[in-house]
Amino acid sequence: MECDTAIRSEKQAILVVDDVPANIKTLISILSGDYKILVATSGPSALETASSKPIDLILLDILMPGMDGFEVCRRLKADAATRSIPVVFITGLEEPESEKMGLEIGAVDYVTKPFNAAVVKARVGNHLYLQATLRQLARQNQALSEAEKIRGQVEQITRHDMKSPLNGIIGFTELLLAADDIAAEHKESLLIIRQDAYRALHMINLSLGLYRMEQGTYHLTPKEVDLIATMKNVRQDLDTLFCTFRVTSVVLLNTFPVGENDRFLVMGEEMLCYSVLANLVRNAVEASPMGGSVTLSMWEEESMNVVSIHNRGGVPEAIRDRFFDRGVTHGKKSGTGLGTYSAKLIVEAQGGNILLAPATGLDESTIQIRLPRASSAQKCAPHGPDLMMTTDPCGVHP
Repeated sequence: MECDTAIRSEKQAILVVDDVPANIKTLISILSGDYKILVATSGPSALETASSKPIDLILLDILMPGMDGFEVCRRLKADAATRSIPVVFITGLEEPESEKMGLEIGAVDYVTKPFNAAVVKARVGNHLYLQATLRQLARQNQALSEAEKIRGQVEQITRHDMKSPLNGIIGFTELLLAADDIAAEHKESLLIIRQDAYRALHMINLSLGLYRMEQGTYHLTPKEVDLIATMKNVRQDLDTLFCTFRVTSVVLLNTFPVGENDRFLVMGEEMLCYSVLANLVRNAVEASPMGGSVTLSMWEEESMNVVSIHNRGGVPEAIRDRFFDRGVTHGKKSGTGLGTYSAKLIVEAQGGNILLAPATGLDESTIQIRLPRASSAQKCAPHGPDLMMTTDPCGVHP
């Protein structure tokens, strides 16, 4: 009698296909403790069960009346709905040719009669584990594919739906600022609008760039960047923060305060250099005690230019080795731990390196950034202290 029998369980499902009741009974006794067992006693019944119920593995006898095991296997592998189900043939001890043919048409293994319980369990267990692993990988690949598709859509939205209006705002403010009859108070407002639009555009570009850096697909377009000019922009943009914390700043070149005409050239991208310096200077100010000072020092070192950011406020020993890892944060209740992590991504994307220098005191920290020196950069000459870039909080900067 043809039948489909199931042992109720949430376990992996095995379809046993055999026309001999004694073989079925033996396999059920070996496997039913660990797996859900379904039974078919003919080829057509096996095909119907495999296509209509979730099956994880098929134990298939070769010698059956009517449709034999070979034909059942061929049809299973020809059907997209069942071709991924692993088939293990049941053979006699003296059937090497049958085993060979079964493997050629798509079976993954075989077990021999009379059944050895340990061998049956081992082979079935191995193939079910492999099948589960393959399915998990397929699900992960599908999830990654969907995530990549969504990321592409988000990037498309970001590039067009968000950047286009910002570019329009910037262009319109430029047009108004070029007018001869613009009132002074209106000009000041337009300058603020333009600055905020540029800042928002910068953040969008940076977020896209950071994703590509993580994936190793960022395409760097290096140019000469003057870090002294970049530092002045950072200091100006963070003026409110310095003022709030009553923190002063000093910028040094080869141990001397920088002069008006000094330059410190590296090869990189201006947006990236600005981002990493603004990020780290902001962190230094927020970590400093009220009324403290942040010192930014620059010097040459072989083929690299070095920028050091020093402030009062130490980094706990427990996180020093992980300071640039994603998610590591210190001193900020709402910190995400992305600041130093993104700084590391940006510096390394430009061919440089970044490190937390060994502490010379318990209550201070120094971050050093090394970036490739621009080939046209001249050797920096020390000068006197009369030309200084030193700022007081809420003061006027050069």
